[in-house]
Amino acid sequence: MTRAATSRHLKTLRETGLLEVAFSSVDARERNYSLRVDQLSSLNEWLEQVEARWHRQLRSFAEHVERSR
Repeated sequence: MTRAATSRHLKTLRETGLLEVAFSSVDARERNYSLRVDQLSSLNEWLEQVEARWHRQLRSFAEHVERSR
């Protein structure tokens, strides 16, 4: 992955609140990134809701197919 691509990915993750950035006091070009775990909890809750919805939809579809046979 190129530096430019890495930079774009990190920028997106910062903008979404998943990463925090701190600048080095020694070298202004150096950045230290840290993951915001609290944001991952919110993401995980949303994914669980989506998963449950798809599970219900697919179960309903399977029942429909079985009844149609």
